[in-house]
Amino acid sequence: MITELNHERARVNTMTDDQLITRYGKMKKIEKIEALHSVLCETGRCPTVRNSIELNHPHLIGEVPMVPTNTSTEHWIKKSDQMMSFTEMFGDKKIRIRTYKFNGATVHGLMSDHEYEIDEARHYWCHCVQDEWEVYSG
Repeated sequence: MITELNHERARVNTMTDDQLITRYGKMKKIEKIEALHSVLCETGRCPTVRNSIELNHPHLIGEVPMVPTNTSTEHWIKKSDQMMSFTEMFGDKKIRIRTYKFNGATVHGLMSDHEYEIDEARHYWCHCVQDEWEVYSG
């Protein structure tokens, strides 16, 4: 990770914000994205890319504080005709992942429904993002 960080420091020091936006758009490997995020946070550079990384990889911004058991937050990702919801149940320390059929405008047809430990679900989320699933906001 130290070599990744040094490589990203060199890039951040020599690139404009527009170049960093383009660079992030081409990145696929989570290790490189994590290194870029670390360097951007440490230097205070390019808040646009930092915010995009945090939206696409929420695990990078730290642990979510514990709140009452009946509280949850939900994130959606989509790819072609499928959509997944990641619902974080804070009090249970689990994430429920549901996969649905998606026809471009309507979510229908629950295909799977599983609960995972938080670390396992976040790893799965990163894998999906690397596999070109897109964050979906409705």
